[in-house]
Amino acid sequence: MNRVSKLPFLLAFLLFPALVFAQFDTAEVLGTARDTTHGVLVGVIVTLINQDTSIQAKTTTDENGNYNFFNVKVGRYTITAELAGFTKFSTTDVVVNVNARQRVDVTLQVGAPSETIEVKGVASAPGVVNAFLGNWQVSSIISANTGEPLNVFFTPNAVTDVTGRIPDYRGLSVARPNLIGDPTGSSGPAMLDNYFNKAAFQIPTPQQAWGNLGRNAFRAPNLAQWDLAIHKEFPLPFREGMNIQFRSEFFNALNHTNFRWPDCNFSNASFGTIRSTYPPRQIQFGLKVLF
Repeated sequence: MNRVSKLPFLLAFLLFPALVFAQFDTAEVLGTARDTTHGVLVGVIVTLINQDTSIQAKTTTDENGNYNFFNVKVGRYTITAELAGFTKFSTTDVVVNVNARQRVDVTLQVGAPSETIEVKGVASAPGVVNAFLGNWQVSSIISANTGEPLNVFFTPNAVTDVTGRIPDYRGLSVARPNLIGDPTGSSGPAMLDNYFNKAAFQIPTPQQAWGNLGRNAFRAPNLAQWDLAIHKEFPLPFREGMNIQFRSEFFNALNHTNFRWPDCNFSNASFGTIRSTYPPRQIQFGLKVLF
């Protein structure tokens, strides 16, 4: 009987060091999931992966977009976040120290040909270093499109307009010419003055007023553009969950010239010339308080 009464004390004595060690050898990893408009995202699947042991833990964000991992062992971790309709978020080398409360916020973009890259290995850097170098995020969108459809037309006069119709929805009478040769124009810089081979087109005669050229027979110049965004959230120390976000966005970051469509009216002296472009590089900066 005396031996039995001593058993709970013996177990407590043996387990006490393990309980104390567990208390101080663990930490918490938490954060908030938002989209690019800073709206919170509910139901995001967040995965915490220990890079040394490959042990994983999963959770989902609550109605406020928040997630928490408790009793996280000290080590280096990869954090991923996924939600249907959004690109996957991933960041590596998140260092969790003893008894830390490590915050890693997540920003998801709507699914598109884009990528998100986060600066590695500085999530737990000390004070000033982390404040300026940690958790920067870079997002980009690459757009590569074929040119818009083009209709080559001419403005008929009283002789060639045999239909007696009223002007169409654009406010003028137009008709299609005949295609009598290769319409391919010049390439390179000469394209700006000769996008079409003008000799390949002919205005129909009044006896055969309907031209043989089809609708949307040509394409405008192709478009290629790279848009870039860089942003970082700075936590405010006087209120948990409040951040200031600095954001810089570069539209057409490489300042690549994208030409608009040429003059498609065969009746004009400027037929086949290009005199306009899409916008050049545009840069904007912004600060936003998130709470």
